[in-house]
Amino acid sequence: MVNVSSAWDLVTVQSGTSAPVQWLNQNKPPVDITDQLSTGKLGGLVEARETFLTNYRGQLDTLATGLIKAVNSLHSNGIGLIPFTSQTGTNAVSYPSTSLASSAAALPFGSNILNGSSQVFVYDSTRALPDSGTVAIDSASMSLAVVVTALLAIPGITARIDST
Repeated sequence: MVNVSSAWDLVTVQSGTSAPVQWLNQNKPPVDITDQLSTGKLGGLVEARETFLTNYRGQLDTLATGLIKAVNSLHSNGIGLIPFTSQTGTNAVSYPSTSLASSAAALPFGSNILNGSSQVFVYDSTRALPDSGTVAIDSASMSLAVVVTALLAIPGITARIDST
């Protein structure tokens, strides 16, 4: 920014969810001038960032969340052509003894877990089916620890909760 014979650098510094516009004076701390930028090209850019882009970011997050749920739903309905030899979950549960749907468990999409049952098949190396079992899920009353116990009741299955 130039004013007669003085010049200052303008910068934005990401701070949490905001990115204030600051000017830098060589021997002084940065000064936040975001609120002073209400007109002109810089004012328009700040307004666009604060209003339109924030709205679009929210819409994009909603779209991404819906896409994640749809893909996870499809994957939860079956297996691929090659059976799994092991499975590792990717979402952490803060409290394994808390119900799956509880906000205290902090399980992403925990409130979207559908009640029902999962059929688990255990194949041997020749792809014969020596064992199988069913794990019933009630997200309001069951915890991850209870799910692990139900899986362990199926012959040929090992399951555990790794602490983080």
